[in-house]
Amino acid sequence: MTIPTYPCSTCGTDIPDDEVEAARDAAEYADELLCDRCLCDRDHFPCCACRECGELRDQHAYVVVVDAEAAGVRLPGLYRVTHLPYAMQGWISRGWLRPSAVTWLGFLDAVDAVDTDGYPCGHLCVRCQQRLLAALDLYALQTAWAAQREESL
Repeated sequence: MTIPTYPCSTCGTDIPDDEVEAARDAAEYADELLCDRCLCDRDHFPCCACRECGELRDQHAYVVVVDAEAAGVRLPGLYRVTHLPYAMQGWISRGWLRPSAVTWLGFLDAVDAVDTDGYPCGHLCVRCQQRLLAALDLYALQTAWAAQREESL
């Protein structure tokens, strides 16, 4: 016996009968069915580090810059968003970001592994934000310890 399927209202992907109720619950309109991918595209964003779906409420806390010149900032790395709006997307100025609206936190060793889909910067899910902030804190501690050690020698 085959399980009946229903097409996603957006992309046409088949949604199995046992997932239709969840797809209907996630839909905005009564006659709409959304597959998991289209639901992620509508209600979430792809994290540039892990490619998982991040929650929209977390999207604008930190920005990873891979191409500083194109982004309109001095250095690549991790930035904290301090003021909104922080992005201009090159319409008004030479870069994507307003330098006065973001604060540089540090270089990232893994910045080359980040996939920003060709954009000069990307967004992080909460899990990757925490992981990268912890890595930057560890680097800062190691740097401080090395400086203290040199001073004592």
